[in-house]
Amino acid sequence: MPYDLSLYELSEEDEAAHPAWFAELTHQVPAWAPMAITRFVEFGTRDMMTWALQQLSYPFCKAIYFRMRHGIYYVSPVLVTSEDEIKKRELVFREKIRPYVENFPKLWDECKAELEGYYAKLDIVDVTKLSDIDLIDHLYELYNINMRAWKIHFIMMESSFCPYLLFEELARELIGIDDTHPTFHKLMSGFDNMAFRIDKMLWQLSERASELGLGDTFLALEAEKVAPKLKETEKGREWLAELDEFLKLYGRRMKQMLNIASPTWMEDPSLPIVRIQGFLRKVATGQTFGLDEERARLTQERKAAEQEVLAKIAPEQREWFEMLLHCAQNASSWSEEHEYWINDHMDFLTHNCVLEFGRRLVQAGTFDQVDDIWYITYEDLLKIAYAPERYNMRPRVQSLRAEWEELGKALPPPAITKMSPEEAFGWMAQAKEPVLSKLVIGALPTPKAGVQADLWGTCGAPGTAEGTARVIMGEDQFSEIQPGDILVCPATTIGWTAVFPLLSGVIVDRGGSLQHAAICSREYGIPCVLNTFEGTAKIKSGQKVRIDAEIGAIYILG
Repeated sequence: MPYDLSLYELSEEDEAAHPAWFAELTHQVPAWAPMAITRFVEFGTRDMMTWALQQLSYPFCKAIYFRMRHGIYYVSPVLVTSEDEIKKRELVFREKIRPYVENFPKLWDECKAELEGYYAKLDIVDVTKLSDIDLIDHLYELYNINMRAWKIHFIMMESSFCPYLLFEELARELIGIDDTHPTFHKLMSGFDNMAFRIDKMLWQLSERASELGLGDTFLALEAEKVAPKLKETEKGREWLAELDEFLKLYGRRMKQMLNIASPTWMEDPSLPIVRIQGFLRKVATGQTFGLDEERARLTQERKAAEQEVLAKIAPEQREWFEMLLHCAQNASSWSEEHEYWINDHMDFLTHNCVLEFGRRLVQAGTFDQVDDIWYITYEDLLKIAYAPERYNMRPRVQSLRAEWEELGKALPPPAITKMSPEEAFGWMAQAKEPVLSKLVIGALPTPKAGVQADLWGTCGAPGTAEGTARVIMGEDQFSEIQPGDILVCPATTIGWTAVFPLLSGVIVDRGGSLQHAAICSREYGIPCVLNTFEGTAKIKSGQKVRIDAEIGAIYILG
């Protein structure tokens, strides 16, 4: 289980062995603390993605390599280059993928039931009452269940994302549309998921605060000061009791998804409160949540688009086309929902376990404060866990904390390669690996001839918008977002979902059409431009911007 961390650093040998390495910036801005990123390696993420590709015998890509530099992951696909091997793998892949294409919801329900079984066992463990050796055993048990959870994560991800990509290829071939076309977006929109249901509950809590006459209190204070103020009144305490009931069910979410060093909503109620404050700004203008009505409209449009598209498909091709379509439609809703069922719960359990180690290492004199645990590596913890009193980790903590604070000052380069951007993206596209091409990396923007835009990206959700840009680099800035703003950010993840009802448009630095920003924008009916690379660098908060998302154009109006 322990490993030499240097083996996972991006080396000269790695650069020579792989033509291009792409920064995974959709999840890791700002850079995770050392414990979080090294735990991410150790708990098998880098191998589980490859495991899923191999299980499915994916024809075009047989592995994904993960390496670390600048405190984040860089990824590189391993292409299948032999035409004979591609053909052999394709025959196996068609058999392997068919059960998922035919019955994805049932298989996902079975996975959720399996995960709930693990959680029922783990949730009752009080880590503060475990002996030192039992706490170590608990960490190892979490390791084993994490490995299984990541296998579920990636087999379900690849089995929905691969059909999404293959459906796009078939749609391009048969009817001339791809995932930038408005009709394609209609085919993929109008689906509910757990993330949106949680948002609706937050909206209902904001309405409840307004009904109790607490709206002014929320909007007059910084988020972290709201709960203490509410405790002073009977109605405030009534609302906090309702929030507490919500958090018992949905408060395992981290401030930064997958970063176990970040606090949970249970630990820091200001995290859901800042989202509720945003909703209250919209409530104050007389607006409604709107997502249910928008989904009804999108569902009607989707069904009409399905009939229109299927009418163009030859009868002998229609069955496979329709099966791929319906499995591709699972990709967006599953991508949003799996965070609740897998990442939120497993990361919450791991966070609590590691935090308890932090408390005990302070008592042992290993370092000075509990959050120092995040500034050693997972390997460090395993090395000292049995006799922490014999180790002085203060120099290690000081060194890694200083290094990570420096890393947080600037975004790392988007790719490490000797190729031109066009060559690197072209090479990656040959892998046809959907997690990279449709979520993490995306496509290289193609400026439209004759259009003088200030920035170019790719279409995440069609439409046009004009408004005030709001550059948000992390969740600490959510309170700056005003209704009608155009969000400009590195990328969004599940924790950002609740800001979308406030927005009129979205611009992100990185990501493809299955990135969180694109999925949420489609469901909320707002335009989204992806993969601008330097949107957060060139656009300033308060500037007026206009976006034409269908062609990926961004205009800075001043």
